[in-house]
Amino acid sequence: DCTLLAISGMGMYQDLGGAVQPEKFFTNFGRTILSTSAAKWKFEPKPDAVILNLGTNDFASRVDPTLYRQKYRHAIEEIRTVYPDAAILCCMGTISYGASASIQTVVEECVAQGDDRISFYAFQPIRPEDGIGVDGHPSGKTHQAMADELTAVLREKLGW
Repeated sequence: DCTLLAISGMGMYQDLGGAVQPEKFFTNFGRTILSTSAAKWKFEPKPDAVILNLGTNDFASRVDPTLYRQKYRHAIEEIRTVYPDAAILCCMGTISYGASASIQTVVEECVAQGDDRISFYAFQPIRPEDGIGVDGHPSGKTHQAMADELTAVLREKLGW
């Protein structure tokens, strides 16, 4: 099974246009319907893994990497609160504007503090010959390639 929280243009700290949205991720993380706070997610069932793929939109505009890392670390702490046993895979998607180093730094800090269930993975960069989706997003072919990559990584990390 898969549960997905995806919002076009949203970032961890700021949106695609550079507008700071410091709590948007955390507000939406606990909802089943984004437009209402009444429909709360129960965080069940407990997943084997949580995939965090945020950073492209933050780094599409000028961003303070320190503030981004603080918000990213806060997100990991929130995820750990509700999913203490899940593997957390912090990803850099197929479109990178420079978030990888910040994400890797946060993951390294978590590992140094004893979290052995967190890791970093960078997807293969988008290939124009595979087509480009709306607004520069990955095409269906690229999404399939990402799914194949992610499946292989999860099999290795989780022993599937």
